[in-house]
Amino acid sequence: MKSHLRVLIVEDSEDDALLTLRELRRGDYHLDYARVDTAAAMQAALDRQPWDVVIADYTLPTFSAPEALKLLQKQYDLPFIIVSGTIGEETAVAAMKAGAHDYLIKGNLARLLPAVERELREAQERHRRHQAEQALRESEERFRQLAENIAESVFWMSDPKAQQFLYVSPAYERIWGRSCTHLYANFGEWLEAVHPHDRQRVQTIILEQSLMGFDVEYRIIRPDRSLRWIRDRGFPICNNAGEPYRTVGIAEDITDRKLAEEALRQSQLQYQMLAEASPVGIFRVDAEGNCIYVNEQWCKMTGIPFDQALERGWTSAVHPDDRDRVLTAWQQAAQHNQPFRLEYRLQQPDGTPIWVFGQALAEQRNGEEVTRYVGTITDINERKQVEEERKQAAQKIYQQAALLDIAFDAIFVRDLSNRIIFWNRGAERLYGWTVEEALGQNACSLLCHHLPPQSKEILQAVYEQGEWQGEQHKISKSGQEVIVATRLTLVRNETGQPQSILSVDTDITEKKQLEAQFLRAQRLESLGTLASGIAHDFNNILTPILAAAQLLPSKVSSLDEPSQRLLKLTEDSAKRGADLVKQILAFARGAEGKRLPLQVRHLLAEVIQVVRQTFPKTIEVYKNIPHTDLWTVSADATQLHQVFMNLCVNARDAMLDGGILNISAENIQIEETYTRLNLDAHAGPHVVITVTDTGTGIPLEFMDRIFDPFFTTKDLGKGTGLGLSTVLGIVKNHGGFVQVHSEVGHGTEFKVFLPAVKSAVIQPEEERQLLTGHQELILIVDDEPLIQQVAKATLEDHNYQTLLAKDGIEAIALYADRKHEIRAVLMDVMMPSMDGLTAIRTLKKLDPNVKIIATSGLPSNRQLAEASGVGATAFLLKPYTIDKLLDTLQKVLLS
Repeated sequence: MKSHLRVLIVEDSEDDALLTLRELRRGDYHLDYARVDTAAAMQAALDRQPWDVVIADYTLPTFSAPEALKLLQKQYDLPFIIVSGTIGEETAVAAMKAGAHDYLIKGNLARLLPAVERELREAQERHRRHQAEQALRESEERFRQLAENIAESVFWMSDPKAQQFLYVSPAYERIWGRSCTHLYANFGEWLEAVHPHDRQRVQTIILEQSLMGFDVEYRIIRPDRSLRWIRDRGFPICNNAGEPYRTVGIAEDITDRKLAEEALRQSQLQYQMLAEASPVGIFRVDAEGNCIYVNEQWCKMTGIPFDQALERGWTSAVHPDDRDRVLTAWQQAAQHNQPFRLEYRLQQPDGTPIWVFGQALAEQRNGEEVTRYVGTITDINERKQVEEERKQAAQKIYQQAALLDIAFDAIFVRDLSNRIIFWNRGAERLYGWTVEEALGQNACSLLCHHLPPQSKEILQAVYEQGEWQGEQHKISKSGQEVIVATRLTLVRNETGQPQSILSVDTDITEKKQLEAQFLRAQRLESLGTLASGIAHDFNNILTPILAAAQLLPSKVSSLDEPSQRLLKLTEDSAKRGADLVKQILAFARGAEGKRLPLQVRHLLAEVIQVVRQTFPKTIEVYKNIPHTDLWTVSADATQLHQVFMNLCVNARDAMLDGGILNISAENIQIEETYTRLNLDAHAGPHVVITVTDTGTGIPLEFMDRIFDPFFTTKDLGKGTGLGLSTVLGIVKNHGGFVQVHSEVGHGTEFKVFLPAVKSAVIQPEEERQLLTGHQELILIVDDEPLIQQVAKATLEDHNYQTLLAKDGIEAIALYADRKHEIRAVLMDVMMPSMDGLTAIRTLKKLDPNVKIIATSGLPSNRQLAEASGVGATAFLLKPYTIDKLLDTLQKVLLS
């Protein structure tokens, strides 16, 4: 197979080039050639493809072999052979020195083929040598980078026989703190840095084993007197004869490792000392469960010597009856990688059982593989004995108390720390707490919520006298207060020491309530008798005074104006006194009046209307009164009106900063069981009227006196003290009763119970419906229904149409729906939910051209300015006349 040969011929003669090619073909080459005769052509050929050999004539018309040689040597390493017919020997030598590989005479081309083959071989050899040198340089560079970039270790090379370092990496200066230059100059500087205690050992090892290899650890002292640990390893390098003549090595800074090893050793030593001094038994087992360590306390607790413990294992000390349970718990903990915690018994060699609390945790490698377990055992034998004694004592109490479970009284036992340890069925019924809920609870926290002031004295009496009896107030699960007659007995153990306290509680709540009602009724009856006598005498005094005040003006015609005013004052005061007498009599014996079947719904509507008209705007009034199905009562409407107004006025006075007044009515059927809790209650159908406020509330100490005549908590001159006594007198005279509930800071609730009857109700006359007009549509916005109706009637009587809205929100909704029909808006400024000023702003956003008349009962310049500022067209002050209303409306519509 022919070899491929790429030849670049620098020749101006084509014939000479063909002769050259003919000679080369004799070497059985397949030729790929090009002939060039200028520098540019040669450069283009070199750039176009690679060549194996260049054959050049020495002299060309515009080019020459030396120029071609310079062009070639800048970029390429190719065999260059000169073939010329005119070159001399000196010229040829100069060409060879310039880089030519051979020269031939054209007349002797027979030498061309051998010369080419020789130069091709030498070129290949140069290429291989170049690659080897490049690889060596790259290898040396990699070694240098590796050696100089590893800061934790020092790479070094030495000649042991000459005692000279041939190479030391830069890390030497960082670790040793000394100069590499000095080390090159002084081989002994390395040994001088070795710690004196290690120097002789290291010198002997390295000098004797430097050409065999060594691995030694030693300490060095840096110039700053700091100490570092070094691991130095040396490896021999052999020559071509296989004899070691150099040593290379790695000196590694192992200071951190040595410090960690020392810390670990100290930790292990401390662990060993703590384990041996620990009051609990400690044991360690490997992953397979083999015992590898027990401390001295473990040996004392189990009675098993150390060597036997390692041989027999830690489970050999477990009581035979508990061993299966312990092993099962251990396996489950290991399987789920959870701590082992269990109470069990040990059995000493003499058979003595000891209760212990065992714990164990797994030690893991890298947080995964379990390598061993460490566990402890704590002696709880004494605690278990105490628990057993308590259990037996409690069991004895349970057996004795089981007979008391059928008792209606609440019987429970608490230990000396006040924890309940027994709770009978009677306690469940009285207080509502089940046995499971009560056991273990603090008796005072469960039943009192806070420690009563006399509790310490009671407990002290129990400890000193062995028992105590008295009344206590306690709280049930539902939050209800229960009054009980309590009997406390101190229970002692076999040695006579106090052990627990037995409590027997009898419910006397109903009894105490009835006693309180009876005492209140007696007190009110006595006060009523007294009040009747006072009213009688007072009337006897007022009668001549009032008669004289009315008769004197007709008897004496010459009275001056001041005297007439004094008489008028006297008459008015006498009338006020007479009204006061009527209230006293109403309380004392119940005022007489005509009773008719009455629907309280209508009466309450009148009361609510008056309240809304007269009470401050800061008090919001709500009602919850059924429109139908409310039962009828037999009553005097005037007296009931007074009852409800008195309750509402009291509610108003309790809400000086505003609040909520809620009036409701409902039907209720009173059962016989309920009448036992209220002496004035009777079984049967009742209508209950509830008046609730969110005011200041009534203090508990005043609750028993609020119905007493002349008793009041109001400031001097602001209350007569007859309001609630009158309420109670009227309601009782109607066969009803009153209940009150109050919380200070939250408000008060009065409930008036009136017996219901089945008589037909006299229906009130229906109000005449006003006719509707047919002219401009006016939107009337006011929260007072009476003002709405007056304005509506006035405008409709004068050919206006009207729409009514009770607040700003409703007004906005109506205007948005019918703004193209509404010609003007009559807007009250002060309303609940949304005030008039806010409503005016919103209407102006809906329709900038809306015409609005703002109204108010407060003659305030500020309100007038605010109304004008938000867009009101006119301002009308309440109370206004019909003429004033119509005149203002006409001006607004025409504006």
